[in-house]
Amino acid sequence: MFKIEKTLEVIIKPRSREQSVKKISESLLEVRLKSAPEKGKANKELKEVLSYFFGVYKDKIEIVKGLKSRRKIVKIELYPGKGKVEESKD
Repeated sequence: MFKIEKTLEVIIKPRSREQSVKKISESLLEVRLKSAPEKGKANKELKEVLSYFFGVYKDKIEIVKGLKSRRKIVKIELYPGKGKVEESKD
């Protein structure tokens, strides 16, 4: 089995009333989080929300850039036939 690494830009909205993931474009997501952006709480919640959304384990999600920013670059390891994202056949 082989894996696909997908890199996405994520804009987080901390201190939201509810968690949600909104697809803005093919490579940009807006994620609403309940946590405050302090002591890594929002980053931890972001990994939990994205792992549920994509159907992968939390350790398959890495915040590559933007640990202290609302705009982040996230790398996700996906496996064919699992998760909710389909790769385009270019």
